[in-house]
Amino acid sequence: MTEQSYYKKTLKSKGKSPAVLESIFTRSGERGNHTSLFSDLDSGERLEVKKKIGIIENENPIIVCQISEKRWCVVTDIRVVWCKSDMFYEVLAEDLVDVTFDTDSATAASAKSAADLGTLRITRKDGQVHLIELEPGKPFVGFWNTLKFLVPNSE
Repeated sequence: MTEQSYYKKTLKSKGKSPAVLESIFTRSGERGNHTSLFSDLDSGERLEVKKKIGIIENENPIIVCQISEKRWCVVTDIRVVWCKSDMFYEVLAEDLVDVTFDTDSATAASAKSAADLGTLRITRKDGQVHLIELEPGKPFVGFWNTLKFLVPNSE
């Protein structure tokens, strides 16, 4: 059994299945102009997303946010993958230790609520911090809550 398939099995055994992750997004957020559940995309769009992220065997994309060709993010049931200015990034869910909003961004300074925010701050086990720009509003809140749920030991 590969490390990826072992981790995927572990996630599912903790209730972090694709259906649960979709439900978290749907309950706490909503589709936006640039954000949707992967399952809501047409077959051509789904194929394009899978090619972009280099889909891993048995991996299930959950949420897609595509602001532009050079700025997008996909949450799957085992990792988060994003592109920022032609640079490709990915973090396995097992390597996440924290997911919060970026309090240093200009948007955060003027935000009245979480729904006004648009930049996630994710922290890895090794201490690296990444900022991911997403569609502000309810789509952001849904993305944030879904990613928080992927953090190991989260309930």
